[in-house]
Amino acid sequence: MALRDELLRSIWHAFTALDVDKSGKVSKSQLKVLSHNLCTVLNIPHDPVALEEHFKDDDEGPVSTQGYMPYLNKFILDKALEETATKAAEEERKRLQTQTELQERYIVDIEREKIVRDHGHLSQINYVRARAT
Repeated sequence: MALRDELLRSIWHAFTALDVDKSGKVSKSQLKVLSHNLCTVLNIPHDPVALEEHFKDDDEGPVSTQGYMPYLNKFILDKALEETATKAAEEERKRLQTQTELQERYIVDIEREKIVRDHGHLSQINYVRARAT
């Protein structure tokens, strides 16, 4: 949830900066650019049609933050959080795989050491037996 809050805070500042006349609204063209830039920065796929579809009933007039938030949540923030969760899960899978591989190598190394030690011990016994006869 902290990631979403941080993203929302940053986006609110961007929206406020675009609202030059302090009306609480920003043009669709500015929101398209903002949305595209957010998708680029967050490394998520950008759907240029989604914004138009979201506001298809509106005229070409400016959009308020309340009008932009459902689009922002559905098409950008949810994707960003999903992408973050997917990456975290993949990193955890790789970490566990590496840990398993290391454990398997350790077991093989221990077995090798045991074989070498046992072989050396057997060689000494055979040497002693050969000398005794």
